[in-house]
Amino acid sequence: MWKLISTVIASFLVIMSVTSHADDHGGAPKEPWKQPELLPIDPVTVLYIAGGITLIVLLGSLLFRQRFAEQHKFVAFLLVAIPVILATLYLTGATIYENAISVTNGPVHWHADYQVNICGKEVDMKNPQGLSNKIGTAEFHEHDDNRIHVEGTVLRWDDVRLGTYFSVIGGSLENGKVVYPGVNRTYEKHNGNLCNGQPGWLEVYVNGQRIENYSDYILYPSSQVPPGDCIIVTFDSVNRSSIKEPVCNTWKTRGWSYDSFERRPRSIGEMSWQ
Repeated sequence: MWKLISTVIASFLVIMSVTSHADDHGGAPKEPWKQPELLPIDPVTVLYIAGGITLIVLLGSLLFRQRFAEQHKFVAFLLVAIPVILATLYLTGATIYENAISVTNGPVHWHADYQVNICGKEVDMKNPQGLSNKIGTAEFHEHDDNRIHVEGTVLRWDDVRLGTYFSVIGGSLENGKVVYPGVNRTYEKHNGNLCNGQPGWLEVYVNGQRIENYSDYILYPSSQVPPGDCIIVTFDSVNRSSIKEPVCNTWKTRGWSYDSFERRPRSIGEMSWQ
């Protein structure tokens, strides 16, 4: 009986470990379920409750092992097995439900290289703190690699817009305004602010082309870069006509150009990319 209980507990711990790793690439604590109103209980909370019950039963069984009759052992087994089974079923159902209602029809893993230039100089983003190896959320973040990561299930397109990315890293990207958390300071620029003594303005380039409505842009769905995007956010006083298809510095160091790869049109639900 004790071997069976140990097997159930070990299986549950494996499930929790795998779930934790899958939910949070990088090992930092996962943010609350993206839309808790969609489910009666947060699946992570269910796992913790089942784990707590299992731990209490296990400790009680060890403390009072000498007094346990066979029927007590069977009850202890049920007190461990039932929460574990229910938690596993709930987690499985929640995952299936999340995938079914997501705009991407399941989990995705997209990347895009990017950089922020302020008055002609590239700005390095602040470094991750503590045990985390990322800035942002589990689903939308950067790993100190000048690369935007989208990892997980996208429930709403608004969750993965370029403006949302700047928000989750502690900045902002709006019409005519950029706020970016640098290593030593936070940079904030509005259209008309001075750059090298001249009024500057904000522009965003995707794969060399200047785009409007940049805060609403959703990066190209690709795990590889390229064909994943090169996004350049620049605030400068340089005349627009003097900027010709700017390329990310990460691309330049690798010898990549916009002519060196094939980018196929993609469509996911209501979204499409050329």
